[in-house]
Amino acid sequence: MSAYRQFVAFAMEPGAKITAKPNPRNASKILPFFDEQGRPYKERLEAAAVRVLVVSESSDTMRTSNDVVEGVRRIAAARATHSETDVPDDVFASFFSAQTAFLSAVRRDLDLPEASWETIFRND
Repeated sequence: MSAYRQFVAFAMEPGAKITAKPNPRNASKILPFFDEQGRPYKERLEAAAVRVLVVSESSDTMRTSNDVVEGVRRIAAARATHSETDVPDDVFASFFSAQTAFLSAVRRDLDLPEASWETIFRND
């Protein structure tokens, strides 16, 4: 979680330098690219995502982890063409939905009880 939250925080910085290009394997997905300042955030995100895939017991956790990664990539890609104050709301809504699905999947993997995300993330 810290890796994707740091990634989003960096992407929303006013001075973040981000470009975006279509994914060569799926042109409907846009991939963000970073300068040397942003690259460590992307690398930490990718490394954390791989760790989740390695240790997760359920395919639901793996899928929802991938959805979170896609969500933060969409935020960064949107920042390539929008200011930090003009990123479309639907990009964040999609990310927050992916985040809550991921947290629920992880909690199920860990045999923890369900949480009321609407109560916990009231201000997101």
